[in-house]
Amino acid sequence: MLARIGPRDSTGVSRAGVGTGVLLVALGAALWGTDGVLRVPLLREMSPASIVLGEHLILLLYSVPAVVLGWGALRRLGGRGWLALLVIGWGGSALATLLFTAAFLAGDPTVAILLQKTQPLFTIALAHVVLGEQLKLAYWPLFAAAMVGAYFVSFGNLSPFAALGSDTGAGALLAIGAAALWGSSTALGRFVLRDVPFHALTGARLLLALAPLAVIALAQGAFGEMGAGFAS
Repeated sequence: MLARIGPRDSTGVSRAGVGTGVLLVALGAALWGTDGVLRVPLLREMSPASIVLGEHLILLLYSVPAVVLGWGALRRLGGRGWLALLVIGWGGSALATLLFTAAFLAGDPTVAILLQKTQPLFTIALAHVVLGEQLKLAYWPLFAAAMVGAYFVSFGNLSPFAALGSDTGAGALLAIGAAALWGSSTALGRFVLRDVPFHALTGARLLLALAPLAVIALAQGAFGEMGAGFAS
């Protein structure tokens, strides 16, 4: 049976599966790269809250059928699984996307997009805590080097105190906060995926994000911006 599936690595994952995963990650990264093209024009007409809520409303076309199809698995999910789903939906889908979009207003959109790529650093660290995955000793100096690199990308040769007071400081902190939430959600998502198919997890995440996003948009009076922004 294994011979027909193809060679596997030490974790039991087929090489074909690894290759497909790499391609999907590359495609996702390429799509994230379109944010500068799409979000910046929208921010001229809409607030971050209205943009992110609008995204999630459009994605109802996917999330509702996905949750319906995966409801059997979601219904059997335990308390810890639902808690992880709430963190993923409210933190990784709602708050993180809000922070990322707000970073475009507060700082340089290019820096925000680059700092979003620090997400795997947080994913790996939390996977060690939540999933018990072992980290090699070499990870920590690489983590430190990556964070130093992220600092220089954001602030150049400014001192930490000057950086926090600079125009780019707020935008960079918002982008790193978004990356941390996304990275944490990725690790928690792997925990939930033990019991729930990926399409149901994605759909549930998007649906759960709607409640906090609607509250934030209502508090900011952002509902009216949605129609005006999309109409323009």
